[in-house]
Amino acid sequence: MYNILLIDDEIIVREALKVILKDMENVEVVGEAASVEEALALIESNSPDMTFLDIKIPGTDIVYLIKFMKRLKPKNKVILLTDYGSSDFVFKALEMGADGYLLKPYPQKDIYKIVNLYLSQVSSHTENLEQIVEPFIDYIYKEDFKNSKEQLKAITEQLTLVCANNSHALCPVTNSIIKGLGTICREKQLLFSKRLEWKEKIQHINANTFESTMLCILEDIFKTMKDTESIKEIKVIQSVLNYIEKNFQKGVTLEEAAEFVHLSPFYLSKLFKKELKINFVNYVTERKIQKAKDLLESTDMPVLNIALELNYQEANYFSKVFKKIVGVTPTDYRKEKKDNPNSTAHLLKRNNYIPNGNWYV
Repeated sequence: MYNILLIDDEIIVREALKVILKDMENVEVVGEAASVEEALALIESNSPDMTFLDIKIPGTDIVYLIKFMKRLKPKNKVILLTDYGSSDFVFKALEMGADGYLLKPYPQKDIYKIVNLYLSQVSSHTENLEQIVEPFIDYIYKEDFKNSKEQLKAITEQLTLVCANNSHALCPVTNSIIKGLGTICREKQLLFSKRLEWKEKIQHINANTFESTMLCILEDIFKTMKDTESIKEIKVIQSVLNYIEKNFQKGVTLEEAAEFVHLSPFYLSKLFKKELKINFVNYVTERKIQKAKDLLESTDMPVLNIALELNYQEANYFSKVFKKIVGVTPTDYRKEKKDNPNSTAHLLKRNNYIPNGNWYV
């Protein structure tokens, strides 16, 4: 809705204007004044999009009044109401900041024309605003903080052209942002409480606080996404470790583990290396060798059987891998442990630390 003020000392003029404006969509007369004192109070207490101002309203310098109105509400369109004998004053007033004028007896078509001209300008700017919200949301979804901030500046600049002091003009923008953030929260599984918190803050934004408030919200969104991603990554790695523990003796592969947690092998490989400081294949190999050591210490199984138990089809290859990691062959390892009866290394442990010290299996 677009707010209009009427400032004219003749009640019949105000009533006529109200009748005409009542028939227009998205337009509302939110106040009227018959004197300068009433006009000043009316302007200070409202956020008009347009003001119809009688150029001969008693008790003031009209140019001063226009300058005051523009200083207080810069985006308010001031339309002068005058007659044919006031052309000099009209041109002077236009030079000092008025946006247009209507000549008595104010034909209905002229009123429609001047109001619709303004409405079309605001509508155009509003459409542009809604269009630049989309890439803003897209940059957030892609977790591109730099471009998100740049797009926020673009939205703020556009807002200053449209609705510096008019909260109703913010609604399409804030609604689009709330809707976009809702989609991001669902798809990225962000906390519902955070979504409500951001929505509450956005709903109370005005044109003056838009950029600073949105920047704070933006920083919180990216922090929340990062924290959420870390939690998700921890859950993924723990699931993979559990999967490996149940299947490593059968020769689990990166592709099988990736399919188990619904990730690409490439992404899982990078994530695994980042979290455990060891690549997937080497980790599985070390778990196999640890199991081999346990079997060598606690059983009399032949080395060939242990190799087959761990999905090594050739005992020689198994021995080569074992020696590379442990430093001795499986046979020598068993002999060393038997020669040291005080060793407690053969006792199986219920939980094992992974090399980076942050994980249990």
